[in-house]
Order: sequence, then structure tokens, then C-alpha cells
Amino acid sequence: TTPIGVTISREPPVDSGQRNVYVTAEVSDPAPWVGQQLIYIFRLFNAVQVADAKFQAPDFNGFTAEELEDRQSHRTVVNGREFIVTEVVFILVPIKTGTLEIEPAVLQVGMLQRNRRPRPFSGMDAFFGRSQMTTRILESDPITVHVKDLPPRPPATSFSGLVGRFEIAASLDKTAMQVGDSTTLAVTISGTGNIMDTPTPAIPAPPEFKVYADNPEAQIQ
Repeated sequence: TTPIGVTISREPPVDSGQRNVYVTAEVSDPAPWVGQQLIYIFRLFNAVQVADAKFQAPDFNGFTAEELEDRQSHRTVVNGREFIVTEVVFILVPIKTGTLEIEPAVLQVGMLQRNRRPRPFSGMDAFFGRSQMTTRILESDPITVHVKDLPPRPPATSFSGLVGRFEIAASLDKTAMQVGDSTTLAVTISGTGNIMDTPTPAIPAPPEFKVYADNPEAQIQ
């Protein structure tokens, strides 16, 4: 076919209840302490069938970021319309103070819509169908986060670097042994915060024991 020129312009802003597909992003706390854990949630709202979604997360400059693998979907009603909502969740930890900006997340998605223009049925309909796929590039709004420095600590006090609420527990798999036997000491640190920055705890084993370190296992939920 002969080439066809197409001029693309930005779509004017429309109320979310009138759009078929849109995205949002938010953080759990816009004014955290440095080292405090945040939750970043990107949401896709779609009232029509979508396909071939390609998600590009922000760079999260000034944060450490880890995405939760389990992406949840549910239904909700916005301005009288039912949408399917898909959530992408990241755990963020600010690593420096000051005003930080989280750039927009970008989603490329195909929207499957019926062709509303009436026309007589032809053999081309059997091949192409009466629906058309439209590709959209969606961006969330940027988010500004004001990160506060931690309160001053008393002199000569040690600080683990953890900010949040944590608990620590230890257990031995057996306490009655013969000379030369081994036992496993399990140290569990749990809580809410920047737990991925947990330093290796000191093991005050008696001098009669040899200690063999193990690699920690992290479970983020």
C-alpha cells in the first residue's frame, strides 16, 4: 500500500471515570526517615480488555528497591464504572536525606476495542475481525518524597542501621551432644523496616566450639 502520514498529539486530560485505561502510583509515606521502609504501589485500571503489557519501573534514584513477585488483581468501581485493577508493589528504602523525586512509571499496553463504525460485513472481517488493537503509552505522575535525617544518637552508642520495628530470636536444634557432634544455631530477625540491611549478628559462642557461618536467607512479604 502507499505510505500514510499520521500526526500524533497528546490526549487531553480526561476524568478517570471516563477513561478505559489509566494508571496511578503512590507511596505509603511521603515524609519518611532515612532508612525507613516505604511501599510503592503502581496500579493499572482497565475497563476494556488489554494485552501485551510492558512495564518500565522508575529508576528509584536515592532508594534501594525490591519488587514483590506476586502481582495482585481485583475489581473496583470508579465513578460508576467497573475496572480491573492490577498492582505492582515495590519495597523502597531511602538511602539519603533531602527531597527526592520518583520518576513516572511507564506502561505500554494494547487495548482491544470493538470497531464502532458501522459498515457492511465483508470477507476482510473474517480475517481481521471487528475489533482493533490500539497501543497506548501510559505514565504515572511523579512522586516527591521528603526524607528526614534520623534523630541524633547519644554519644558512644552503636547503631545497627535498621529503622523500624524488629525482633530477634535464637534456637538450637539439639542441646545434648557428644564431642565432635554438630548442632545448628538458627538466628531469626523479623519485623517491618529495612530488614534487607540487617548486619550479621555477633554469635557469642563459647571457646570450646568451632563456628561455621552460613549465608542468610531473606523472605520479603
